[in-house]
Amino acid sequence: MAVYREFVVPSDEEIIEEFGVIPEVVSEFEAKRLDFSSVMEGGVVLTYDALARSIAIIWKNFSGEVIVDIFKEGATRMSVVSFDGTSQISLRFDSGEVEEELFLQIFPRPKLTGRGLFS
Repeated sequence: MAVYREFVVPSDEEIIEEFGVIPEVVSEFEAKRLDFSSVMEGGVVLTYDALARSIAIIWKNFSGEVIVDIFKEGATRMSVVSFDGTSQISLRFDSGEVEEELFLQIFPRPKLTGRGLFS
């Protein structure tokens, strides 16, 4: 039997302070969108829903073509991470069998990396 895990997310203030982006509420269930296009070249949008424990990342190149389109469920933690001159968002997932983590770097330039390990 799967154990329910809460999806812990950073405060709006922490996101605003680190990235200069205001989380926008996009649904009646309080899902939020972070649109980084105002603070960086290109377009990266992260949408997260704490209740549904899901995230979506859409990344478009300069001509508006989608180059990354990810939707994942089973999120357990979203955190703001800063080190060595970078600012990124860490997204953790746990399906019970696999633990995964995505790193969405915003500054100094966008980068998406990830890893998954069997539990």
